[in-house]
Amino acid sequence: MRAVVIALPLLLCAVDASAARGENITCESRNNERTHCRVPGDGPVRIDFILSDAPCVENRSWWRTSTGIEVDNGCRAIFATTAAEPEPPNRNTYIDLVDAEAAGARATLLERGYVFIRSREADGALHHYFRTPGRPACLQATERSGRYRDIDGVSAEDCR
Repeated sequence: MRAVVIALPLLLCAVDASAARGENITCESRNNERTHCRVPGDGPVRIDFILSDAPCVENRSWWRTSTGIEVDNGCRAIFATTAAEPEPPNRNTYIDLVDAEAAGARATLLERGYVFIRSREADGALHHYFRTPGRPACLQATERSGRYRDIDGVSAEDCR
């Protein structure tokens, strides 16, 4: 019985770690030339496995860019990415903006560090998308009749 109690938390940790993991990206510098490899999303990456004899040192032979990974100087590696996850709904951050006048609510979000991405019209409402500060997640504010009626965390894909 004691072994089961100890093993269960370890198993739960393994499940949580794999859930956040994104796809692996292989990126290779051939003939010591710089190569760019596209990475979906904008989350962090790390080396999972080095394929080359040449060293792969971050900011010396490989870099994370806004659109992917660049490798140079013979670095060849498999990079682990982090799956983009929606921001968990945390209404405490913006509950005061629900039912607020849209222009004022938008200004408040910008003051709080959110970055406006785009707006689109659907279902008789305007949907405004904001990048969440310091995270690859996105916030959607639904505007009806000039007021923000709903604000929710959505996936980073919605901000593209």
